[in-house]
Amino acid sequence: MSKKIKWAVIGSGGIARRRTIPEGFIPSRNAHLVSVYGTNAKTNKEVAKEFNAIACDSLDALLKTDIEAVYIASPVHAHLQQVLACAKAGKHVLCEKPLGLNVAEAEENLVRKVYPVGDLVVPIVNMGGMGGMGGGMGGMGGMDDYGDDF
Repeated sequence: MSKKIKWAVIGSGGIARRRTIPEGFIPSRNAHLVSVYGTNAKTNKEVAKEFNAIACDSLDALLKTDIEAVYIASPVHAHLQQVLACAKAGKHVLCEKPLGLNVAEAEENLVRKVYPVGDLVVPIVNMGGMGGMGGGMGGMGGMDDYGDDF
C-alpha cells in the first residue's frame, strides 16, 4: 500500500465539509485528514469530530500539526495570506479557488515570493513564450452563503 499524505483543511465549513472531506479525503487510499481550521469555532469542532481530525483554533496551530499538505477552501479574500503562510511553513498547498484576488496579486505575491523560479517564468510568459496570463471569475452564490462557516 502506498504512503498516505497527511492533510489539513483550512476553511472546514462549507464545501470542505459537504463535499471535499467526505468525498475526497475520507475514501482516499493515499490521503489522511489530520487537522482542520475554520473561523467558526463551533463548526470547526463539529467537522473535526465528524471526520476524526484535530480542531485547530488558528492557522499557526494547524501548521504545527503533523501534516505534509494543506487544502485551502476558505473564501477567496483569505487565500493569499493562507497560501503564503503554508508555503513559508514548508507545506504543499492545494488552493480551491484563485490564488489571489487578481492576476497581478497572484503573480507578484505568489509566483515571485513562493516560487522564486517565477522570476524566470514571468518574463517568458510576458513575451508570449507560454501563452498569456489571464484571469477569470465564477461563483455559485454570494459571500452571504458562507456566513461565518468557512
